[in-house]
Amino acid sequence: MDSFEESEHPRDRNGRFTFKGNGSIGKLREKAVCILSESKGTYMNSISGETAYISGRSIDKLISGKALKKSIANGFTAREHFEAVTRAGKLFKTARLASSAPDKNGSPDIVCVKRYDTPFKMRNGKLAKAHLTVKEYKNGEMKIYSLELMKR
Repeated sequence: MDSFEESEHPRDRNGRFTFKGNGSIGKLREKAVCILSESKGTYMNSISGETAYISGRSIDKLISGKALKKSIANGFTAREHFEAVTRAGKLFKTARLASSAPDKNGSPDIVCVKRYDTPFKMRNGKLAKAHLTVKEYKNGEMKIYSLELMKR
């Protein structure tokens, strides 16, 4: 993992990360929420046949500061992170299961937490790997929970 260089990620006067160029992280986040709100629904993985959905709560996690920080620490920009987030459902369709483990918090409603990886090309031509976290619940449903960008 590349190191996080604070100087490469400027902050506004309130201490929030900003994006060099076309607006603040807040604006990128708002745009991602609009796109994701239209993308809520169920997606089928073409490899396993499993289905997972994106809900309002999923959107909150996908656009969270924690997920963004992970992508930035892996050498990606906020713009690239939010671009990938808006494609989370489509990326899940072609992702391969990388791991499966019990919920680290021991939630009684969660059967396991699965991690899926899929390589893809960003609009700027950069190659990346989307690392998706999907929670499988006891009622049989699976929810796309988080996404972080990783180098391929």
